[in-house]
Formats: sequence, structure tokens, C-alpha cells
Amino acid sequence: MNKKNILIIDDDDLFLESISLEINDTDFLSALTINGSKEFESIKDYFFDFILIDLRLKNETGLNLIQEAKSIWPNSL
Repeated sequence: MNKKNILIIDDDDLFLESISLEINDTDFLSALTINGSKEFESIKDYFFDFILIDLRLKNETGLNLIQEAKSIWPNSL
């Protein structure tokens, strides 16, 4: 079975650490966590099967990030 890559975007470091540990114990290959779109540039060459975005971020809205992520990774869910 192919393991899947997941990207998690949230501004709560404790949540990111906790969810990453849980997800990495599953069939996902990696759970990369970032705090917002400013970090998209450094990871744009990666492919993610799934993207989980917090809708209530401190400095930007999750809805805007969904649009930006979709333009970078159009085949991700």
C-alpha cells in the first residue's frame, strides 16, 4: 500500500505537534506542518495527497490558504 503525504496548516504549535505524532503512526508517509502561506514557497515542489487547513488562523484566513494551496497543488484533496 502506498503511503500518503499530508500537509497540515495551523497556527497552534501544540496542536501541530500532537496531530503530527498521531498521523505519523498511521498509513501516512509524512505529516508536514506549517503556520501559514509564507512557508508555501519552501515546500511548493513537494506533493501532498491531503491538505488540512485551519480556517481560523491569527494572521490570515484558512479560506484564502485553501485557494493558494489549490493553485500550488491542484490534485490534492
